Amino acid sequence: MYFIIGADSLLYIQDWYHPEYICSHCHLLCANRDNNSADVLIDQKHFLADKYGAVIDFIDVPELPYSSTDIRKKVAMGLSVKEDVGEEVEEYIKSRKLYV
Repeated sequence: MYFIIGADSLLYIQDWYHPEYICSHCHLLCANRDNNSADVLIDQKHFLADKYGAVIDFIDVPELPYSSTDIRKKVAMGLSVKEDVGEEVEEYIKSRKLYV
């Protein structure tokens, strides 16, 4: 199973709930949206591989103006995220009371 994450998440995945499970069950694909240092990301890749047996590859992605953190903040503040995620996803978030 592939799990696509941003470089910001890769740098702190060891602080997540059960990172060992995620790293051992998923092939991580890391998108460097924030132009983090390649050296820092490679060091983190080696750290996670040594600690959890993680398999990590880096992928190129177009620059997108979306951030899951910003979307969660908007939802928590009662703001619309339709422009960020589309109408159907916004309705799904609302109907399940996600991020509130």
